[in-house]
Amino acid sequence: MENLNVKVEGEQKILEVRTGEALPLKEPKKVVITGDINTISQYLRKRKGDLGHSTQGVFNDKAIIYTDRERGFISIAVDPENPYGATVQGSLEKSKELEQFKINSQTTFNREQLVKILKFSKRHFDSPEVHSDIFAAYSAFRATSKTDHESSSDSRGNKAKVFTKEVQSNLPQTFVLNMPIFKGQPNERFMVEICLELTDAGAHFWFESVELEELIAVRTDVLFEKEIALFLGMDILNI
Repeated sequence: MENLNVKVEGEQKILEVRTGEALPLKEPKKVVITGDINTISQYLRKRKGDLGHSTQGVFNDKAIIYTDRERGFISIAVDPENPYGATVQGSLEKSKELEQFKINSQTTFNREQLVKILKFSKRHFDSPEVHSDIFAAYSAFRATSKTDHESSSDSRGNKAKVFTKEVQSNLPQTFVLNMPIFKGQPNERFMVEICLELTDAGAHFWFESVELEELIAVRTDVLFEKEIALFLGMDILNI
């Protein structure tokens, strides 16, 4: 065996000699995990206090949790001082089932668009019978509007204008949906109101729901508190 004399200087105290067909050295890979809001708790249950994974184990004296409830975002930096420390990110996003209805937004639908949404949404209705009634009503939609104008003035320059528009239709006004509000979360029941406006361009529809707005606020707080409690090692059953 050939002798090799090497002088090691400075702070480096370890010399590694590789011969033969050894695989090339590679830097450690930084683990970055992203997903829905459940990603945080699922990772913590696997890696919290795990000494066997130096760059992935979560310890409260090193790890930092970041939260942004307005944006629906939680992130854990497992070891912020380690460039290879894992990062876990979870986001609270509305479910695709809910998004298609565009409830409490500025989005409006014409009759054809609305009928298409209703046609493929039977499974989300709390009652199949209600879905059938609403789908039939919108498919055979008829509406009439009555507009009254009144304008008057006198010799002293006083003027009065009155505009009244009354819409009559055969459409149901409310229904109940049963669907997940957020990705990865169980179904929720909430009342939805059908809104209608008739213009010269035709009928426009949109959905509003006070119950949904309240549910989003309440569930957001609960879900964030549970994830934070698990990180801190608290009893999440009391949250």
